Amino acid sequence: MRLPHLGRPRLSYANVTATLALGLAMSTGGAYAATVIGSAQIKDNAIKSRHIAKGNVHTSDLHSRAVTMPKLRNGAVSQAKLGSNVAAARAYGTIWWPGTSVTGSHNLTVDNVTHPATGVYCIEGLGFTPSIALANSAYEPNAFHHDIEIYGLGNNWGNTAPCPTASQIQIHVYQPGTTTAADGDFNIVIY
Repeated sequence: MRLPHLGRPRLSYANVTATLALGLAMSTGGAYAATVIGSAQIKDNAIKSRHIAKGNVHTSDLHSRAVTMPKLRNGAVSQAKLGSNVAAARAYGTIWWPGTSVTGSHNLTVDNVTHPATGVYCIEGLGFTPSIALANSAYEPNAFHHDIEIYGLGNNWGNTAPCPTASQIQIHVYQPGTTTAADGDFNIVIY
């Protein structure tokens, strides 16, 4: 028995064009995408840390001021990570008068602070001997900023009155531009 003639497939212009387009797309598709996709085509927050290979983000890749304190996890920056010529604060916080509240602190609590007289705050029991302390008036809306002086660092620094002899730091707060003692809130950083 003889089979009917099935006919030979015919190549048409459409078949040839489709085959060429498919081959071209498959061979250059990746290269084309790499040259066309840029930051403008990537949606905000589309790239997560899990998409970036470990060790691929360097200091030169970061915009200046891209990493700020609020973006750092507590304890993320230690002395070991700062390097040998940079000192990390050993204690800090905001002391709210009359010395009964300390907020935003590290190694500094209300137990470290006494307030024996107007404008005088004493810090003791830190567990280390301070070498440098910096203080400034805490921001208070609709209030003036006080002048602040720091007396003595470490132990046995001499002028302890009116602070107890165990005091490591003595802070005096004054009305702005005067030597008149005044109670006020202040920030302190201790090295």
